[in-house]
Amino acid sequence: GSPLDAVLVETTGMADPVPIVRTLRQTPDIAKHFRLDGTITLVDTKTILDRLSEFAGGSEDMERHRQLSFADKILLNKLDLVDAEQVVEVWQRIRSFNESAPVVASVKGIVPAFELTNLGAFDMDKIAEEEEAGRGGHGHSHGHGHDECYEDHGHGGHGDHGCGEDCTEDHGGGAGHGHGHGLAETHDKGIGSFSIIRKGVEVDPLAFARWIRIISTMPEEMGVLYRSKGILAAAGKKTRLIFHAVADVTETSDGPEWKDGEERMCKIVFIGKKLARKEIEERFMKVLQPIKPRLRPPPAMALQGPIAGALRVKFTSLVHAGLLHRLLLHCWSKDVLRLSQASTGLHDALFSPEGTTAFNAAAKCLPDDGPRGLQTVEGAMWLHAALPLRSIAKYAQAWRASKIQLKTACSGEHMWGEPLRFDDGKDIEAAAVTWQETSEINDDDTQNFLVEFKWRPETMQAFFEVEKSATNSALVKLTVEDKEDSDMDDDLRFRVNLNPEVSEDGGMSLHRLSLQLVGGKTSNHIYQIFFHTVDPAYQVHINVPDHRMPIFPTKEVFHQWHPLMAGLKKRPRLRFLLRVKSLESGPIEAMCGCCG
Repeated sequence: GSPLDAVLVETTGMADPVPIVRTLRQTPDIAKHFRLDGTITLVDTKTILDRLSEFAGGSEDMERHRQLSFADKILLNKLDLVDAEQVVEVWQRIRSFNESAPVVASVKGIVPAFELTNLGAFDMDKIAEEEEAGRGGHGHSHGHGHDECYEDHGHGGHGDHGCGEDCTEDHGGGAGHGHGHGLAETHDKGIGSFSIIRKGVEVDPLAFARWIRIISTMPEEMGVLYRSKGILAAAGKKTRLIFHAVADVTETSDGPEWKDGEERMCKIVFIGKKLARKEIEERFMKVLQPIKPRLRPPPAMALQGPIAGALRVKFTSLVHAGLLHRLLLHCWSKDVLRLSQASTGLHDALFSPEGTTAFNAAAKCLPDDGPRGLQTVEGAMWLHAALPLRSIAKYAQAWRASKIQLKTACSGEHMWGEPLRFDDGKDIEAAAVTWQETSEINDDDTQNFLVEFKWRPETMQAFFEVEKSATNSALVKLTVEDKEDSDMDDDLRFRVNLNPEVSEDGGMSLHRLSLQLVGGKTSNHIYQIFFHTVDPAYQVHINVPDHRMPIFPTKEVFHQWHPLMAGLKKRPRLRFLLRVKSLESGPIEAMCGCCG
């Protein structure tokens, strides 16, 4: 009857920690009840040097190296079996892989229980505190002090590395002070880190979300990202934007607010193997932008005259009480943007970080089950309940550039199609990333459609209540136009099927998703189709080389706790981007690193 204090998951000796981290962080039913505290790696001091050398220069993935690089704490065991000189060498090698994880010494595996808990490795507030204290991945103290640092350095101790404000430093491992080649370069085949620090700049949240997608799907030739952490100023937000990545498991959250008068900045560190530093830096620099000041600084003295004073009091009281922002939640975002041009005071009240905070506070008064964003088929957008006004223009530009056709179900209330509904800011970000990805592909022969496969709530409820049952979505219809002859247009109809699969152990409930073409086998053209889900919690991609295939199954099977299944329980619909191209026009271009 006693509640659990913690759960310690012990893996096999050569287990890759990333799939475990991915499961614990991205499975909603687990994340709802548990938080991932961190990963601990146990090191055999007597044999570790030999084990690390076994794959040196080989093409095999070096699991031992990965375990050290991903560790949030390292237990150095069997110290009684080696001399002090070997302990120092082992410590130096560990630091060449992981310069920030605490190292705890032990004999015969005896470690105090408190060393195994409260790591806080995935606690965003703790990450922010460590970055502020100068412990966010930097463990060197050579103290150069030059303005722009591009050198490899040996490491020694903890603290600020002493580089200038625009450091893009490449951190080799090592235990000594001063310059050196770094152990990462001489021993560990390209495993190392580098950081980027820029003051007086900020990121647009949507552009940064697109950058995260790029980093999490990097091709092998750009290296292997082990970990990344960052504290960034975000346009239109008072809070710090905290970024944390373990391989392809990425997440962001709002951290502490920037203090009044504090210089806003962006700093991020990358740890990995053979990272394409130049390409990563160049792409990251593209999401940075100068911080835009207020149009009108606070007046040094009050406005003169009774009328001016009364107007100022009324306007200020409306803003401070949140009434202005609550009223504007009843307007489309385009109208709010127009209103902001009426005066510098209105612009600052709506566009400033304080304005975003006020809109977010006003949105808390909306119904719990109501949307936090809408986009209609006609093009109207209501996004300022969850998105900074500065980012809405970025969203609209990406949507227009993507040339996506919104094809949602029609109803009596929505003759041309129901609006896209967004549940929160992450939902909007996922859509914006898709619009940006699509707009980056210059292919006029590909037609892009945004569709939603839907179920009735009672149908989905019955599906989850009956074990090993199957279900089909409502039909989705779209018309693929022939640019030269409208008589050659093709109507295609699809539905989504979820069919049960037999698990190897026979115990877990599994389902495979498939897309079914209903009719259309006698179409005028043969089409290639890419299906991409649009969701913040998961990505499912299906490549269909010939649309005449009646069933297109996914490679993956989905257990009952998968984010896709959890999302269907919450809202019975799947949102897909469909990219369609006739075979006569050549191959369809892959949109991201996940599909090809």
